[in-house]
Amino acid sequence: MSATDILYLSYDGMTDPLGQSQVIPYLSVLSRSGYRFHLVSFEKKERFQEGQEKINSILKAAGIQWYPCIYTKSPPVLSTLKDLLIMKRVAGRIIQENTISMVHCRSYISALAGLHIKEKFNIPFLFDMRGFWADERVDGKIWSLSNPVFSLLYRYFKKKETAFLQESAHVISLTESAKQEILHWKLKDIDKGKITVIPCCADLEHFNPATLSAGITQRRRQELSIPEQSEIMIYLGSLGTWYMGEEMIRFFSFLLKEKPGMIFLVVTKDSPDKLNEWCQRYGVPKDMLRVIPAERDEVPALIAMSKLSVFFILPSYSKKASSPTKLAELMAMGVPVLCNAGVGDVADIVKRSEAGWVMSDFDDASMKAMAHTIAVASPADSEKLRLAAKEYGSLERGASRYAGVYANIIGAQT
Repeated sequence: MSATDILYLSYDGMTDPLGQSQVIPYLSVLSRSGYRFHLVSFEKKERFQEGQEKINSILKAAGIQWYPCIYTKSPPVLSTLKDLLIMKRVAGRIIQENTISMVHCRSYISALAGLHIKEKFNIPFLFDMRGFWADERVDGKIWSLSNPVFSLLYRYFKKKETAFLQESAHVISLTESAKQEILHWKLKDIDKGKITVIPCCADLEHFNPATLSAGITQRRRQELSIPEQSEIMIYLGSLGTWYMGEEMIRFFSFLLKEKPGMIFLVVTKDSPDKLNEWCQRYGVPKDMLRVIPAERDEVPALIAMSKLSVFFILPSYSKKASSPTKLAELMAMGVPVLCNAGVGDVADIVKRSEAGWVMSDFDDASMKAMAHTIAVASPADSEKLRLAAKEYGSLERGASRYAGVYANIIGAQT
């Protein structure tokens, strides 16, 4: 059977961690299901120079044709317009040279190209929205609505958001919460059947405690000067905009009173300066904190060392649509999670699967009570957590849902 050609447009780079965790694994699985991908992405120059060879090798092995473009950082707005023109031009060339059955548009900038392609070439597109992008930029204080330029941009993209939802052949939402929000808008031609929920999933083979090499966690402990008897609380990811680093340090200060020897391991490529400042503010000894960068291949062992994981995300309107990738990864490694309410479906998933604890408030009394609850809790059932991760967010489950959406879009044309 001949492969079906899909054009995949991503404004995120494949040499970025996000591309490696949330694009390449899906496409690799789907490529084995009879789809041939033509992947257009926008790469940060330095990361591309460092990772081009590795990523190209992975994509080539999966049979994915890669068309990397260099991301333009500045000036604001104009640089994005320039990149959008490049995306349309590259996409047009691919369409002319191949029989493209549909276009998969990852997020809003790519969906602008998807609208253009539908109008010019009559090829259907899938709007994989990834979140309420324009609202995220306002909630994250990237766009101030008091600035006329940003106010205009916000209104433009909210109008386009409606067009993406209505003109696309189908819509992917990361959360049930966002799907219900969209349905409340009562837009023409939008019903529950047009929106499929696929959360950020994890590759359960990559995040699998059974595949770790013998002694790896002990060696990592030694490298990080973490005593064998010290329990570890881990945080994975960036510390900017949405992630509440100060609140996580403040919670750790209460947890240290319950478990004096505990270590907070923060795995991030961001500067530790703010963390050190907050430690000083809340009386956390500096030697109780470890801040290290890590590549994706190193992350499973670091999670496996840990007794507990934490992530606090700033609750806001736009976060209804957010699905943290780290949730499925942590659960897959059998590590319980401490999170907060008000972010997508996270609290529901954690409660339903008994995967950890949910903070509703960040006041001192709530943090003190939660620290005690965690300190006296029974050890987590790692296998139960891994089974819950498989049910909620396995790569195979996510890819299967995408394949079903693809089949419906392509089948509707015949």
